[in-house]
Amino acid sequence: MTEKTTYPFKYGELRILAEQLAQQVKEDHMFRLDRDSHTTYGESMTYDKAKRLLALIEEQENRV
Repeated sequence: MTEKTTYPFKYGELRILAEQLAQQVKEDHMFRLDRDSHTTYGESMTYDKAKRLLALIEEQENRV
């Protein structure tokens, strides 16, 4: 039995929170980019991590 099937409620909460956080990071990044025409290296790295997280969540959803 996998962790996902053992604790579906916890997995669901984690997935939703991770997705919301990553989406907010992406929106903030795009807002700063539109406003300032550039972002810092750290902001770009955080944005990249958010995109990867959203892709992983989507990939996981496609497996179910």
